[in-house]
Amino acid sequence: AVANAFGVVNVLNSGVIGDGATNDSLLFAAACNSLVDGDALFIPGGRTYLLPDGPFNITKSNITIYSDGFPILDFIGGDGINLTGTNQEDVTCTGLHFKNFGAVAFGIPSNGSQDDAFKKRIVVEGNKFTDAEVSSGSVMAVKLTCRMQGARVANNHIENLVTTATTGNPFVYGIAVGRKGDTLAGG
Repeated sequence: AVANAFGVVNVLNSGVIGDGATNDSLLFAAACNSLVDGDALFIPGGRTYLLPDGPFNITKSNITIYSDGFPILDFIGGDGINLTGTNQEDVTCTGLHFKNFGAVAFGIPSNGSQDDAFKKRIVVEGNKFTDAEVSSGSVMAVKLTCRMQGARVANNHIENLVTTATTGNPFVYGIAVGRKGDTLAGG
């Protein structure tokens, strides 16, 4: 899964604990920020990572975010992992369990700052997205509503996404990919 990776950044080597009790936000962010083009971010399975202080930004290209067994990334109502690079391409996310996220678990930021950014070949495959509830706005497991080319979002398990908002545009999206006129390919 990481054959093209330049280097592998293991979040545990960055000091992240993953014991389900410790706030791992600061050191998880440091691991994300340390990535260079071509790296892989490895998040060991069998652990629960408390990450309430997201979002966590991935700015580089040719990045693989993966695990060896569905670690729980518990965002405790905060946003998850955002793709915030300019002209970002070849980012893959696989084998993770996103839980209790805010507006967006994985993809472009909920604030619309990347809606016109160009992204190519983003793959979100084989993940779990569960138990998210927001009281204002929309909730999305995967948001790739930017200028997208070659997205693949497949074989993800999505359940229990809820918005209790009563004003604005309160929607629940399992997956929101592309915009009118975008070119989407690859599933």
